[in-house]
Amino acid sequence: MDLWLSEDQRLIQESCRNYLDAECQPRVVRQAYDTDLTFDRRLWAGIQEVGATGVAIPEQFGGLGLGMMELALLSEELGRHAAPFFLEGHNIAGLAIALGGSPKQRDKLLPDLASGDKVATLAMLTMDRSREQTTPSTPSPSVDRFSFVPLADVANLFVVEFGDGRVGVLERDGTEVEVRALDSIDCSRKFFEITFDPSAIDVLPNISSDVLSSAALTLLAADAFGAATRLVEETTVYAKTRRQFGFPIGQFQSVKHQLAELALSAISTRGLFWDAAMSFDNDPRASLRSASMAKAHITQQSMYVARQSVELHGGIGFTWECDVQLFFKRIMFDRNYLGTPEFNRERCATLAGWGK
Repeated sequence: MDLWLSEDQRLIQESCRNYLDAECQPRVVRQAYDTDLTFDRRLWAGIQEVGATGVAIPEQFGGLGLGMMELALLSEELGRHAAPFFLEGHNIAGLAIALGGSPKQRDKLLPDLASGDKVATLAMLTMDRSREQTTPSTPSPSVDRFSFVPLADVANLFVVEFGDGRVGVLERDGTEVEVRALDSIDCSRKFFEITFDPSAIDVLPNISSDVLSSAALTLLAADAFGAATRLVEETTVYAKTRRQFGFPIGQFQSVKHQLAELALSAISTRGLFWDAAMSFDNDPRASLRSASMAKAHITQQSMYVARQSVELHGGIGFTWECDVQLFFKRIMFDRNYLGTPEFNRERCATLAGWGK
């Protein structure tokens, strides 16, 4: 097994990083906090140009025909720059249709998603709603309301998780979808509650919600990893410039040890989301355990990095003016969305048969 990136994978990640380095600096991210802006179309247009909206969509529909590993590398860069949109929702929706849609659904929906001309997103059951609410015989979800749906105000279609393990597509054209903005600690990615007629959902016949969950957990883990490594870099730079008693604080042994521990805590987790992504590419139906493990451990370690970064920045670390808060809040959301580390570790144990 090749445990390093191919030239093409490095090129995709570098292209995304170069674009975000130039166009998604912290001052741009802060606009999502300081204004009512919910979707930055200028940034989205740039993401379209680098091909990031169709990475996992087959080439015959205008995509790049790649897989979860490449999506995870993109998510790492999104987290590293605290990008103010939930591209993961769009990419997972496209992947779900590519893997599980009928030929008619794929022909109709995928070309516009690959180009980014239409925006897709996910409506998933969160931890406060049981999958047992819907029985396998029910033709549509028993619920008509989903919370914490990203991109809902601009999305043209929604990939919806059923309560019985199935997945469907809800197209906005011709369907009334009520959208209500929700408060979230991470304002760089806006989330909404949506209400709709569940009978309008078209089932994707060849995919289960576990595949959807695996994809989402893997990309959330990659996003948190990117944010954590950025905090390590920013905190190291600060320690080299902040002076105390006439010396940069980075020269003090206790600070050196803390920085080394932060780097080890963050960077050593990279293999977990790589493994989850490769597991998904090998067999999406058998990847939930790896994805849950990656989400649990990476977000927990990233949260530790975030807290320690605030501490190492001293009095300025928890202020609005300090950029640490942008990544801290992003990691905090990644940690809790679709299950806390405790929830996902319990799921790992269940999937491994430890609870039997």
